[in-house]
Amino acid sequence: MLGLSISTGGIHNILQRMAKKALPMYNTIKQKVVQATCIGADETGVNINGKNHWAWT
Repeated sequence: MLGLSISTGGIHNILQRMAKKALPMYNTIKQKVVQATCIGADETGVNINGKNHWAWT
């Protein structure tokens, strides 16, 4: 978007930092799902290169 280069190592480091920040909320959500008596799930279509795929959430 800004015309800047970024290395794969740079991307890896950004993803690692974000994963570390997200971990507490991930664990909270996981705990609530494990303790839930009912879990809702859904799927949505995703078009990848002209082919339909499904993403389950």
